[in-house]
Amino acid sequence: MKKQTSETLDLFTKSEIDTIRLICRQFTNREIAERTGKGLRTVDGYRESILGKMKVRNTAGIVVFAIRNGIYKP
Repeated sequence: MKKQTSETLDLFTKSEIDTIRLICRQFTNREIAERTGKGLRTVDGYRESILGKMKVRNTAGIVVFAIRNGIYKP
């Protein structure tokens, strides 16, 4: 597994990193919104931004990217 690099972390905002970690813990967008106090549309926007920055197509891609790049440790 790669160590998280500042280059990888620089791709994402703090809110996106928090969202990635919650996605990896299997929270839904609604649950993430409730847990973080953000609006559902905001969380939806974070997810779309994350998908684009990671160049992946779905939640599985987010999880794989996060683990490989040290953003999330299971």
